[in-house]
Amino acid sequence: FICKFSKVTNGSIRKLEKTNLTYIEPHKVIIKSITFLVFNYSNDVYISNLSKKIKLSELEEYLKKI
Repeated sequence: FICKFSKVTNGSIRKLEKTNLTYIEPHKVIIKSITFLVFNYSNDVYISNLSKKIKLSELEEYLKKI
């Protein structure tokens, strides 16, 4: 029910106990042993964790550099 309400079709929603917060888990894409995190409807790709991000349009160039 909550996924349909939140318009999430893939992934899962986590409830953080003793809070009123929920966390929508990103899609995990592994390329060259690097985990990229991608959220639905976002133009950003996070590298390994949520502290470093690039635009989705820059992903191909980023992969060529590594």
